[in-house]
Amino acid sequence: MIYIIPWVLVAIAALASKVFPLSLTLLFSLNVWCLSMPHSFSTFTRHDLRTLRIGVKATLLYLVFFISLSMLMNRIGLVTIYSFYFYWQQFHYTKQNMGIGIWKKTDRSLRERSIDYSFYFFISIFSIAASFYGGGIQFFGYSLLNPFIWFTLSPFSVIMLNLILLGFYVYLRPGYWKMALTHTLIYTLAYLVLDNFVLGWVLLNIFHNSQYLFFMNQEEKNLRFFLYAALLSVGFYMVLHASFLIAASIAIMLAMNFTHYIFDGLVWKKNFHLKSLWA
Repeated sequence: MIYIIPWVLVAIAALASKVFPLSLTLLFSLNVWCLSMPHSFSTFTRHDLRTLRIGVKATLLYLVFFISLSMLMNRIGLVTIYSFYFYWQQFHYTKQNMGIGIWKKTDRSLRERSIDYSFYFFISIFSIAASFYGGGIQFFGYSLLNPFIWFTLSPFSVIMLNLILLGFYVYLRPGYWKMALTHTLIYTLAYLVLDNFVLGWVLLNIFHNSQYLFFMNQEEKNLRFFLYAALLSVGFYMVLHASFLIAASIAIMLAMNFTHYIFDGLVWKKNFHLKSLWA
């Protein structure tokens, strides 16, 4: 199901945006509050992480990010902050795909690890780089900083390159073709095939968030983690929409995402019994 349901949701979202041109804003909101926030909170609601100690750590880390962002926004500007957010997010997405792709494989050799990292990150990097081919990219109303100015690749050439990389990877790692194909397809669709960057980004978000939640359900074997995550999401929504916090909404949201990224990359890796997930 983890290889099917996320694609079903992506297809429904893509069709909705095609049939109802004004639905992109609605899709974004539904993704944020029905998938993204529950998926972020589920990092902390896994059965063995629902402890006071973990809650305190997460809260303190969140406050560090929130205070730092609040102080930096006026100094370095939202262009830099949004760019940092976007690229860290893509790193996080790539690591999740790779982690699920090598699920339960705890004895990878150095050669196998090198092949896995090279494939997944090359697909992501080349796809994102090619999305700048036609010029700058607008992200939440701001132009993303372009770290790929030293090389330009057309979307078509990267599609061909992605297929070649996929072929090599499947040849070298035949037992892990499902996620390799999935990773190639979702990044190719989001950043190379679609001519609407925002729509591609939203579809990639929907895929990532739903994939994470289905993986959690697969491991937890019950939906209690999601119930807690959903309740926290509702509370977070109410806090975010309090009139006196509206001005700080960007810092509030980004701090939540950054806290999730840290916990997902460090706490899960340390505590999760499938230690290869984000290794």
